Amino acid sequence: MRVLRRCLVIVTATCGLISWPVAADDPPNIVVILADDFGVGDIQAHYPENKIATPYLDRLVRQGISITDAHSPSAVCSPTRYGLLTGRYSWRTRLQEWVIAAYEPPLIAADRPTLPGFLKRHGYHAACIGKWHLGWNWSGPQPSRMTEIRNGQKSFQWDFTKPIRGGPTDRGFDYYFGVDLPNLPPFTYIENDHVAALPTSEYQLDPSEGVVLPGHSVGAPMAPGWRLQDILPEITSRAVRHIHQRAQLSKPFFLFFSMTSPHEPIVPSKRFQGKSGIAPIADFVMETDWSAGQVIQAVDDAGLADNTIIIFTADNGHSHYTGWQELVDVQHLPSGPYRGHKGDIWEGGHRVPLVIRWPARIAAGTSSKQMVCLTDICATCAEAMGTTPPPEGAEDSISFFPTLSF
Repeated sequence: MRVLRRCLVIVTATCGLISWPVAADDPPNIVVILADDFGVGDIQAHYPENKIATPYLDRLVRQGISITDAHSPSAVCSPTRYGLLTGRYSWRTRLQEWVIAAYEPPLIAADRPTLPGFLKRHGYHAACIGKWHLGWNWSGPQPSRMTEIRNGQKSFQWDFTKPIRGGPTDRGFDYYFGVDLPNLPPFTYIENDHVAALPTSEYQLDPSEGVVLPGHSVGAPMAPGWRLQDILPEITSRAVRHIHQRAQLSKPFFLFFSMTSPHEPIVPSKRFQGKSGIAPIADFVMETDWSAGQVIQAVDDAGLADNTIIIFTADNGHSHYTGWQELVDVQHLPSGPYRGHKGDIWEGGHRVPLVIRWPARIAAGTSSKQMVCLTDICATCAEAMGTTPPPEGAEDSISFFPTLSF
């Protein structure tokens, strides 16, 4: 990773010699779509020999620019989310391995500047819909804390009637709806700083839901009637609705659509089950493509396309334990030509797709070999709106905005 960071500094510092001012009175809307465990090889337009159809993302590729040497700051989930939202590498935090476990406290410090907070100070409305996985301060007889045992707090008692502090709305977002993560308790939606439905039932394993199900969480708190298959369609619908609502207002908006797929549990909804003809994981990749497509289409239908930056990327490489071999057996290579997968230091672990559309400033159907990191999104968004990040934060973020503009 030391070599990777050095290369990032060399490449992007050169581009920093160019200035592309943007009119401050017409700042762009910004929509970041972050897929979860979506491999660099999973967009068919980038790797036509691969076998999973991705028509919605293929269309995005034709409409925007593909950054073909893009990397997540980590090969697993929580550290990448931290880096994207703060412009800092996660090794600057307490999290030196793995991810945030169930009921663990916030990874983003209360006084840490964030991208949504920065945008809010410049007149934006900021919303996060989908997966958070950056920790909360849950109420209970014991505080949320880090534990040596993985998910060591999942059997503790928690008071779900009380507000949950330290989450998205305490870290710069105006609005949040989603789940902490789909495969760990509590199995319920969270809206802003409270659970949307009290988890008064207990999770039971239902093989009809899909594969790679959270069997380790049987008996955990669950909202009555909770269905894992409903999560992706629900957050997709919420994101689409949010875009149409914001289109009625004059204030620019930032939407972080943090997807739960194709991360496990592998639970394609009924309309996608068997659609790939390959395996459930391939069906779920297709549904991920569909979900991203609905959000992109909402921007178009709302008449916001010209002045909205849409960024599609992923938090790390494709997972190796959710059906990897079934994909390889049909010659679909989730990491493309690169070695490794999620969790690896090899490029398959951290090289990710990055496609950006902004019709007002980006030439359609283009590509760039510039090396970038997802931590750079913070500075890039700041330059796109005609300013720079605050000097006290985002110290690992270098704008690649000049690469995008024509």
